[in-house]
Amino acid sequence: MSTGARERNLAEGLAESVVADANESETDADVWSDDEHEDIVRATLERENERGSEKVDERDTRVRILLIRERDAEFARDKTFKARSITDLNNEAVRHLKAGDDVRCIVSYAKIFRKIAENNVTSPTLYVCHSNRAYAYLNLGLFEEALWDGHRAQTLANERFTQIQSDEGTVNVFVKGFARKGFALMGMRRPKLAKIEFENGLAMSPKDEELKRGLEEATQAIIHDLYVGRGKEKHRDDHHLKDTYNYMTIQADIRVPKRHFSVLHDEVRRSKYSAAIHRAIEKMHGDAKDARVLNIGCGAGLNTMLALKHGAHHVTATERWLYLAMATKENLLNNGYSDDQVKVVYKRPTDVALLRDVPISCNICICDVFDDGLLSSGMIPAVRHALDKLLLPDAIMIPSSATMYAQAIDMRTPSFDGITLSAIDAYRWHPTYMAGVDLCEDAYVALSEPVQVFQFDFLIPPDSSERRTFDLAFTKRGKFNAVLFWYDMTLIDEINISTRPGVTGAPSSMRAAVQFMPGKIAVEDGLVLPLTCAHNTVGIQFTVEDAEYDEVSKKDASFPKYHFHMLQDHGRLHAYSDAIERQVAKIKGRGESVRALDVGTGSGVLAMLTARAGADSVVACDTHPSLVSIARRNVAANGFGSQVSVLKQDVTLLERGKHTPYDGVNLIVLDAFDAGLTGDQVLYMLECARRQVCGSSCAVVPAAATIYCAGVEAYTNEVDGFDLSAFNKYRWDSSYEATINETKTCFEFFFDDSQRSKGRETVLKVETIAHGYLNAVMFWFDLHMDEEETITTAPPGIDKGGVIVDASILGDVDGERAKKVMSESLRRVRANLASNPRSKDFEHKERSDPSMTTVERSDAVRQVSITNDSSSFDNSEEERVEHYWGQALQYLERGVQVRAGKKIALLAKRQNSSVHFSLKEGVGSWVGKPPWKIEWGGGASVESPHFQRVHYCQLLVNDFLMRLRSKRFAPIEKDMKMILAHCGNLFLEPRSLTDVYHNLVMLEVYFDWDDFSPGAKVESMSKQYLRLC
Repeated sequence: MSTGARERNLAEGLAESVVADANESETDADVWSDDEHEDIVRATLERENERGSEKVDERDTRVRILLIRERDAEFARDKTFKARSITDLNNEAVRHLKAGDDVRCIVSYAKIFRKIAENNVTSPTLYVCHSNRAYAYLNLGLFEEALWDGHRAQTLANERFTQIQSDEGTVNVFVKGFARKGFALMGMRRPKLAKIEFENGLAMSPKDEELKRGLEEATQAIIHDLYVGRGKEKHRDDHHLKDTYNYMTIQADIRVPKRHFSVLHDEVRRSKYSAAIHRAIEKMHGDAKDARVLNIGCGAGLNTMLALKHGAHHVTATERWLYLAMATKENLLNNGYSDDQVKVVYKRPTDVALLRDVPISCNICICDVFDDGLLSSGMIPAVRHALDKLLLPDAIMIPSSATMYAQAIDMRTPSFDGITLSAIDAYRWHPTYMAGVDLCEDAYVALSEPVQVFQFDFLIPPDSSERRTFDLAFTKRGKFNAVLFWYDMTLIDEINISTRPGVTGAPSSMRAAVQFMPGKIAVEDGLVLPLTCAHNTVGIQFTVEDAEYDEVSKKDASFPKYHFHMLQDHGRLHAYSDAIERQVAKIKGRGESVRALDVGTGSGVLAMLTARAGADSVVACDTHPSLVSIARRNVAANGFGSQVSVLKQDVTLLERGKHTPYDGVNLIVLDAFDAGLTGDQVLYMLECARRQVCGSSCAVVPAAATIYCAGVEAYTNEVDGFDLSAFNKYRWDSSYEATINETKTCFEFFFDDSQRSKGRETVLKVETIAHGYLNAVMFWFDLHMDEEETITTAPPGIDKGGVIVDASILGDVDGERAKKVMSESLRRVRANLASNPRSKDFEHKERSDPSMTTVERSDAVRQVSITNDSSSFDNSEEERVEHYWGQALQYLERGVQVRAGKKIALLAKRQNSSVHFSLKEGVGSWVGKPPWKIEWGGGASVESPHFQRVHYCQLLVNDFLMRLRSKRFAPIEKDMKMILAHCGNLFLEPRSLTDVYHNLVMLEVYFDWDDFSPGAKVESMSKQYLRLC
């Protein structure tokens, strides 16, 4: 709080004060006896208990108002106080302080301040007055004012000592200032900062009893906070974390809705929850009770509507995320549910209150705030708060329990064709655990049998941490470097969901999680190690105490994890290896030495393949420090050090003669592609390399690429009989995304410059193959390694050259399937409306069988267009290989209903290194967009408030980047670790949190470079991995 603000709020009681008689004042300052210290500790503890309630701010306001009123009344009673001496006024204040009248003491100091302000006088002993007044404020529980006075007392005492170069009581007051500040910080619930103040004071006065007691209390408070978790209060009170927390909240808010589509498309999860909800409601009806449901984490409202459909009398749907709460309300209205049936509350689960938010105590709770790690989204605090505050004693909890299992595994990167790539395994580390994507089939080797580690009963949720140790018996030889863990969740009775890898009937939106160990532990068959499993109700951790690690992992949060998936793509590596061998042989056949350049070398595997093929010299470059280190280690381990040089350099800044041979390079190998081929600036990097370091003739592997596209319907119309079409607005984004899910050639690129590439714009006449709604374009590419070999990233059913090999894709030319799906969807929606008593379409008839489940109109992506191109590729004998790039999916700004057998024009345009698609101007209608993508309108301001929220995030990032070069601030990782540790307490979304964590750390790495690197792109290093390998 600024000095001006304090003068306005507390009048003269918060600025400088003065004592005329220094000796008397110094004696009066020593009023902190042991009994009085105990009183302050007691007051602090009482205030600690109050801090957890909403009465704290109200109490502080009342005390401050009391001070102002007493000050004004005292000024009116003692109108001649300005004529009195400062010594007399000071003695009056000290008498009140000794008598325990802290309010009158502060009021007396206000009179001193008024006299000083109007008479323009001062005193050299102001520090004593500030120290005494800090003591009075501590007694009143006004800790912010006490902290300011304690700091001011120290500042003035230090200035006085510097002037006179003698004690005169300044040292004593300076030491007391540490105690005043420390106890003020304790009252503000900042024990870590208080501990620092007490330690600083003890460094000057090691025998001070007050400081010793304060240090002990601060240490105990820190341990207590770690034990119970105080993330929610920390983000609110700590100004260092407030901006970071706000940024993380907004970023998760705009990421969660799109990810929620995976939940809506998960038929197993939907059907299990529907059956469990119906069972719980039937139990209540069997006991002649109304079913009053509390839905925690309602998402898009599906479970809420299922509860109403199955007979719930009333549902309170709570959602922590703004846009999911908005979507729930919109979907409920679209499906005919009224406000007297359901109430939607946008709050964190622990902020929901009875009566204000929940009209009456509920007897069924549906909690859907779990994640792949079970606890990290805050499930236990949520259900504990609900059981304590919002539910009846006999309430049914869905889910009712969960059992967690763990298994020791060996995750390592396999060698490729005799070339070891193990250096990258040193970077298998993550701040918490890795989840959110499917595991590769051969991603790990199980080293032990699964062991049961925890069992949670959500009707009796744990309220404290738990730690267990199990004997982990190994059944195979290997390197133990990770723990695979999952859970079996019981929704109700025998209805279960399991996230165990490989189990049949597993939900597609829930997966096992992997926590990496601090390093690699060599294990043998029959070895037994103690595995320590611990949870603090909001997170799980696995450790092996006193373990002997063969190699300790490198904790680099900026490391691009997709490189592990990249090295598992052996089909890609074989194609590169064969093409490189052919190009090297061709160059040597001309009698030339092979001087190669590997652009974006990553792990160095392509550089080593080039060296093994016979290249005389290979220059490999990359911009990420960890990747450069990995490439150098791999090159040395495989014996290619004499041929391969690895540079930490942007390819666009390479110079001939300095970084490459004077003759220039005559072979370039590169894999700097994203799902859309060109989004990582590969064309710009290749152009710079060709201009700056290439010789007169230069071959490129791959030699060329062709982009193919297909118009698709990516639209969710109806789920289980409920109209969720309004939720589709959250699909749209201006950029494309990577995905693993008859086509059209839209661009061809010749990297070896042998032919001219297509221009920056292409108009495509796309022939439709099915009836539907065209609102997106899926595109992929064929990489032509040379004239002999091509690999493709085409989706299933399509092969090289865009040839359709799965006839089922062409199976709805007459539109019968689309008509049947739409008719059945409409029937289910009408049936649900007819079963709702509050709906105008309500019909009195028997409710349909609730165990029947339905699927939505489109599970993910459905192709509605076809190619008219021919291809010379022979695909009949070749098995399709899935590559790590995936396919790109871009949503159009306009959507259009299409019929099979018609043609529609698509405009493909290259802009900002990426490919973008659009319909012909005037065709179709505008699609819905997320609120934060609409810049204008929607609030009191001309600018949309939702847009402003996201724009605020960009301002925070800009401010963060401007501070980097000063080197005066702690790394962003420090704040992120604090937020990540309290993810469950703050009810943040773990996957969004780790994504943003990685992006910010990558920004810090790239923008902290001394030289500008035009070819470096942060997005190329922070893109998502599609498989966990």
